[in-house]
Amino acid sequence: MPHPHNYLLLELDIAIKKLSPTLAGLQAEAKKKLKAFEADDAVSEDEILSYLAEIGRKEYPHRHALTEIHAKYGENVELSMVIEHLDNTVADKVSAMLKHGVGLEELIKSDWFEDKLNAAERYQVEDGILLARYKLEVEDKGLVEAHREEFDRLAEKWEAEAKKLEALLEELESFASKDPRYTDEIQDQVRTFRVGWSVVERDPDAEAIKAQIVHWKDVFEEAE
Repeated sequence: MPHPHNYLLLELDIAIKKLSPTLAGLQAEAKKKLKAFEADDAVSEDEILSYLAEIGRKEYPHRHALTEIHAKYGENVELSMVIEHLDNTVADKVSAMLKHGVGLEELIKSDWFEDKLNAAERYQVEDGILLARYKLEVEDKGLVEAHREEFDRLAEKWEAEAKKLEALLEELESFASKDPRYTDEIQDQVRTFRVGWSVVERDPDAEAIKAQIVHWKDVFEEAE
């Protein structure tokens, strides 16, 4: 009998496969956690979502640093590897978009990616990116090791960005205790933003969080 939250466990499995190759320890830890979840039918949806967000937050600075390293030193090689991995029909669609100067990260976060490719085609692209980055990092050029100091500086930069996002989420969450009528709504908003840390979701959106902070400030100021 399938696990009650099988779809979330599949998402976690995908997230683990997407983890940056610079985080082998986190990947091993996450695989153990996945097995524990799979063996526990009583585990809640919130627990799995929280863990998805937790590993995504840990990976956030590495993922963005690696993206910058690839864009600077390995983009053309990576693009070729991804296109070679795709079926002809999908390759033609993706190639047409890439000709406009769109990068791979921008592509997979775009509305076009969601609207113009079906689930199987999106999986092909994402799987092709994973395979290309694995080859670049482990089998081929070792981009991170070749540019370790630059990678570490970039990771520090993105860790600082992550902390700014966390501070915004904490500010938004602080409104939840101001009026019990709005507690659940605000907590749901914070939970949704935090799920964005997950590797299989888009990152938390700073501007969207700021907009909600402004909204709730207005709500409580009007109530005074």
